[in-house]
Amino acid sequence: MKIITFFVLLMYFNPVSANTVTERDFDHQVQFSQTQIDETSYLLKVLRLNGVSFETMSVFAFRKSFELCGHYGFNMEVIGGVELFNDKAAMPNKIFPALEVKVHCAT
Repeated sequence: MKIITFFVLLMYFNPVSANTVTERDFDHQVQFSQTQIDETSYLLKVLRLNGVSFETMSVFAFRKSFELCGHYGFNMEVIGGVELFNDKAAMPNKIFPALEVKVHCAT
């Protein structure tokens, strides 16, 4: 009974809402999740699949931001996950975090 109550409370207080969508883009070989923060803002997380490059992840973030907003004039605020030029050489076995971007659409 305690376990069921715990899961019911966990589902009720879970910060991930119905506004979060997780998908894969097979053209760019990335997995992404998008969360709508408000009417004009989104949180976009891009995960690499099969060792795809950071450049591909960042281009995908730009294209997805344009698709979410539907027009130019949007702003992207990088939250985390930027890979430096020498990171792969200095740390070849490091598992890099997701590229996380907050997208603000112009109204």
